Amino acid sequence: MDSQENFHDIAAALHRSYELVPCYESIESIDELRHALAERITHLLATQPEKLMNILYRFDVNEEKIHEVFTTVFPFDIPLKVADLIIERQYQKLLTRRLYSSGKPDFW
Repeated sequence: MDSQENFHDIAAALHRSYELVPCYESIESIDELRHALAERITHLLATQPEKLMNILYRFDVNEEKIHEVFTTVFPFDIPLKVADLIIERQYQKLLTRRLYSSGKPDFW
């Protein structure tokens, strides 16, 4: 992730969407964001796995990547890997929004 601004935009989006990151204003690094998100994912996996799957679908996280994480990653590491996928997808969305909101893309 290139800048602090991008990091804060992603943290805010994750807070607005299902409050996946509570108290996002106090998070100061991408690593803190990753761990806060993983903590919430751990809770959802234990209590409401169907809600987590719905969130992943709504965030448009690649299903193949999710399947790969759940079938190949050591169970203890699943929440962090899922957090990485969510952050990666939110970053892609952020870049796309900025590209199209700033006028015509360069390839037009």
